[in-house]
Amino acid sequence: MRGFLAGELHLALRDRVTAIHPTRTGLPFLGFRVRPREIEVRREGLRRFREGARRAQMLFRAGRITAEKLRESVTSRLAHLGRARSRTLQ
Repeated sequence: MRGFLAGELHLALRDRVTAIHPTRTGLPFLGFRVRPREIEVRREGLRRFREGARRAQMLFRAGRITAEKLRESVTSRLAHLGRARSRTLQ
């Protein structure tokens, strides 16, 4: 693999941070765990979603953001979670 990456793609692996695992274990990416047939929301991503939604709601109640900004924030977060193809969210 190192030879292919170096020769064909001109990339180098960093020994301290590189780990090669089977694809079935998935890859963490932007709050999701990406697997061949599934994109699952990680617990950490769900926690951040809830915290962000609560924070936006508190800012709205305090008069620091408008109803439109609150709606945009929640819509954005839901759209991000909507990328998941997970049994957990269905």
